[in-house]
Amino acid sequence: PPPPPPAGTSSDPTLGSFVIRAYKQWASVTATSELEEDSATDFASRLVRDMTYQFNRALDDCMFNGDGQSSYGGIVGLAEALDDAAINTCASGNTSVLTTDADDWRATAALKPETGGSPRWYMNRKTFFEGPARWPELCDQVTVDGVISRCFLGYPVVFCEPLESEPTAGEIIAFLGDLQQC
Repeated sequence: PPPPPPAGTSSDPTLGSFVIRAYKQWASVTATSELEEDSATDFASRLVRDMTYQFNRALDDCMFNGDGQSSYGGIVGLAEALDDAAINTCASGNTSVLTTDADDWRATAALKPETGGSPRWYMNRKTFFEGPARWPELCDQVTVDGVISRCFLGYPVVFCEPLESEPTAGEIIAFLGDLQQC
């Protein structure tokens, strides 16, 4: 017979400065049976759709804005975890995204490390239309599989509604990077 396997060793889920933790999200809905019975539409499908939307919005909020507090489920988001070079903030002297100029945005793009992958801008929709969209010569639209995507300074733009819609001096305007490499 083969020898017995060696005794197992304890593991530590710590990888460098990262710690792996599991969190659980949940939702609770109180509804009367009459609501479900009298519903002209499929109540369960609508409930699942709405819950999915809210969960995804909450996860986006945690991913970008999480500060490790209980209101974010203990999650530390990109705003806290990344260094300043990866984040475009309203620079000193800018009172809002409306007072930024194209050079402010180019400066952020210039700081992006050359890591390959697929970097993208992540910003609120209102921020895009009050900021980058003011310079149509720097924006582009591409259509892939019937889906229209906006680009700015050569990078696709992803709208993230949990990001600040009216950032002021010192607040985050946008992120530029490849989240697949996080």
